[in-house]
Amino acid sequence: MNTTATQTTENAPQTQQEPANRQRPAPVQIRPAVDLIEYEHHFLLQVEMPGVDQSGVEVSLERNVLSVTGNAVLPQPAGSRLVSGDARPRVYERAFELSDDIDRDQIDAQVRNGLLTLTLPKSNRARKTTLTVKAG
Repeated sequence: MNTTATQTTENAPQTQQEPANRQRPAPVQIRPAVDLIEYEHHFLLQVEMPGVDQSGVEVSLERNVLSVTGNAVLPQPAGSRLVSGDARPRVYERAFELSDDIDRDQIDAQVRNGLLTLTLPKSNRARKTTLTVKAG
Protein backbone atom coordinates (compact mmCIF):
# COMPACT_ATOMS: atom_id res chain seq x y z
CA MET A 1 0.00 0.00 0.00
CA ASN A 2 1.32 3.42 -0.91
CA THR A 3 1.34 5.47 2.33
CA THR A 4 1.93 8.79 0.58
CA ALA A 5 -1.14 8.38 -1.62
CA THR A 6 -3.24 7.38 1.40
CA GLN A 7 -2.14 10.42 3.40
CA THR A 8 -2.81 12.75 0.50
CA THR A 9 -6.31 11.34 0.03
CA GLU A 10 -7.07 11.56 3.76
CA ASN A 11 -5.95 15.21 3.92
CA ALA A 12 -7.76 16.29 0.76
CA PRO A 13 -10.66 18.73 1.23
CA GLN A 14 -14.00 16.96 1.45
CA THR A 15 -16.01 19.56 -0.48
CA GLN A 16 -18.70 17.10 -1.60
CA GLN A 17 -19.67 16.51 2.06
CA GLU A 18 -20.03 20.22 2.90
CA PRO A 19 -23.35 22.06 2.50
CA ALA A 20 -23.89 23.66 -0.88
CA ASN A 21 -24.62 27.13 0.54
CA ARG A 22 -22.48 27.89 3.56
CA GLN A 23 -23.25 31.03 5.54
CA ARG A 24 -20.75 33.30 7.23
CA PRO A 25 -20.73 33.28 11.03
CA ALA A 26 -22.69 36.01 12.85
CA PRO A 27 -21.05 39.46 12.93
CA VAL A 28 -18.63 40.22 15.73
CA GLN A 29 -19.21 43.37 17.83
CA ILE A 30 -16.13 45.59 18.19
CA ARG A 31 -15.51 48.69 20.30
CA PRO A 32 -13.30 50.70 17.93
CA ALA A 33 -10.14 52.50 18.99
CA VAL A 34 -10.38 56.31 18.98
CA ASP A 35 -8.13 59.35 19.16
CA LEU A 36 -9.41 62.73 20.37
CA ILE A 37 -7.28 65.69 19.31
CA GLU A 38 -7.88 69.27 20.46
CA TYR A 39 -7.24 72.31 18.29
CA GLU A 40 -7.92 75.95 19.10
CA HIS A 41 -11.37 76.05 17.46
CA HIS A 42 -12.40 72.37 17.28
CA PHE A 43 -11.83 68.80 18.36
CA LEU A 44 -10.99 66.01 15.94
CA LEU A 45 -12.35 62.56 16.81
CA GLN A 46 -10.83 59.71 14.80
CA VAL A 47 -12.52 56.31 14.97
CA GLU A 48 -10.82 53.21 13.50
CA MET A 49 -13.28 51.05 11.53
CA PRO A 50 -11.31 48.87 9.10
CA GLY A 51 -13.41 47.66 6.20
CA VAL A 52 -16.13 50.31 6.62
CA ASP A 53 -16.99 52.69 3.80
CA GLN A 54 -19.50 55.55 3.51
CA SER A 55 -22.46 53.22 2.92
CA GLY A 56 -21.71 51.25 6.09
CA VAL A 57 -21.32 54.07 8.61
CA GLU A 58 -23.96 55.86 10.68
CA VAL A 59 -23.45 58.84 12.97
CA SER A 60 -26.29 60.04 15.18
CA LEU A 61 -26.69 62.66 17.87
CA GLU A 62 -29.37 62.43 20.54
CA ARG A 63 -29.30 64.92 23.37
CA ASN A 64 -25.64 64.94 24.45
CA VAL A 65 -24.73 61.49 23.09
CA LEU A 66 -22.91 61.12 19.79
CA SER A 67 -23.15 57.52 18.53
CA VAL A 68 -21.15 55.96 15.71
CA THR A 69 -21.86 52.60 14.10
CA GLY A 70 -19.97 50.95 11.26
CA ASN A 71 -20.72 47.74 9.39
CA ALA A 72 -17.86 46.00 7.60
CA VAL A 73 -19.34 43.38 5.33
CA LEU A 74 -17.34 40.78 3.48
CA PRO A 75 -18.28 40.88 -0.19
CA GLN A 76 -18.98 37.69 -2.08
CA PRO A 77 -18.59 38.00 -5.85
CA ALA A 78 -21.61 37.14 -7.99
CA GLY A 79 -21.56 33.59 -9.28
CA SER A 80 -19.42 32.33 -6.41
CA ARG A 81 -20.22 30.23 -3.37
CA LEU A 82 -18.58 30.18 0.03
CA VAL A 83 -16.85 26.84 0.55
CA SER A 84 -15.24 27.61 3.89
CA GLY A 85 -15.49 30.83 5.83
CA ASP A 86 -13.99 31.76 9.17
CA ALA A 87 -13.86 35.51 8.50
CA ARG A 88 -16.73 37.30 10.18
CA PRO A 89 -18.48 40.55 9.31
CA ARG A 90 -17.73 43.25 11.89
CA VAL A 91 -20.01 45.77 13.59
CA TYR A 92 -18.25 48.71 15.25
CA GLU A 93 -20.14 50.68 17.90
CA ARG A 94 -19.10 53.51 20.17
CA ALA A 95 -20.89 56.38 21.95
CA PHE A 96 -19.51 59.65 23.32
CA GLU A 97 -21.03 62.16 25.69
CA LEU A 98 -20.54 65.67 24.33
CA SER A 99 -20.05 68.70 26.53
CA ASP A 100 -22.10 71.85 26.02
CA ASP A 101 -18.98 73.43 24.52
CA ILE A 102 -19.53 71.64 21.17
CA ASP A 103 -21.46 73.38 18.38
CA ARG A 104 -23.75 70.48 17.45
CA ASP A 105 -25.06 72.15 14.28
CA GLN A 106 -21.59 72.25 12.72
CA ILE A 107 -20.36 68.68 13.34
CA ASP A 108 -18.83 67.15 10.20
CA ALA A 109 -18.15 63.46 9.50
CA GLN A 110 -15.97 61.84 6.81
CA VAL A 111 -14.80 58.27 6.30
CA ARG A 112 -11.73 57.28 4.31
CA ASN A 113 -9.85 53.98 4.26
CA GLY A 114 -11.70 52.72 7.33
CA LEU A 115 -11.00 55.83 9.41
CA LEU A 116 -14.04 57.87 10.47
CA THR A 117 -13.06 61.46 11.21
CA LEU A 118 -15.47 63.72 13.06
CA THR A 119 -14.81 67.44 13.34
CA LEU A 120 -16.44 68.80 16.49
CA PRO A 121 -16.33 72.62 16.40
CA LYS A 122 -16.16 74.43 19.71
CA SER A 123 -19.02 76.81 20.37
CA ASN A 124 -18.11 80.49 20.46
CA ARG A 125 -18.44 80.60 24.23
CA ALA A 126 -15.95 77.72 24.59
CA ARG A 127 -13.25 79.36 22.51
CA LYS A 128 -10.43 81.15 24.22
CA THR A 129 -10.89 84.89 24.05
CA THR A 130 -8.33 87.54 24.85
CA LEU A 131 -9.81 90.73 26.21
CA THR A 132 -8.35 94.15 25.59
CA VAL A 133 -7.51 95.95 28.81
CA LYS A 134 -8.08 99.69 28.65
CA ALA A 135 -6.42 102.32 30.80
CA GLY A 136 -8.95 103.69 33.17
